[in-house]
This record gives sequence, C-alpha cells and structure tokens, in this order.
Amino acid sequence: MDSNGQRTAYIFLDMQDASQIPAIAESWFLAFNASVEIHPVMIPDDLARAGGAIENAVKKYALPVGRVPTHASSGLAGFTH
Repeated sequence: MDSNGQRTAYIFLDMQDASQIPAIAESWFLAFNASVEIHPVMIPDDLARAGGAIENAVKKYALPVGRVPTHASSGLAGFTH
C-alpha cells in the first residue's frame, strides 16, 4: 500500500495502556526512520467505561440546539459560555 507516494503499513495492536505507545513507535522511528501516525480506537467496553466522562463533556461543552461556536472553524477555543 502507499499513502501520498510513501510505503505504508497498517498495524492493529491491542494495547492495554497508552503508555505502551512510545515503546512501539520508537522502534519504527529508529529502525526505519519511519513516520508514524497513531489512531486510537475504542471497543464497546471502553466506551461504556468512558460514559461518565462523555456525559460530563456534554454537560460542559454542548451547545443548545441552533447555537454555533463564535468561531466555528476554531474548535473548542471558539466556544463561549
């Protein structure tokens, strides 16, 4: 496979903790001078455990229906409360 003309590999890992990322990524950086992109994903059990944090974020950052951020393209920094 390739991505933007570069050889590409997609590797799926079941990590138990994010602290494992450096040990995995560094070996690719050092051995192959590779560019590494990491995209964490959640399985349903992870999502269930995150329910409280999601609820808190919704309460803190959700906008009423029809209201938009002051600077829609600027992300959370553009939100006003």
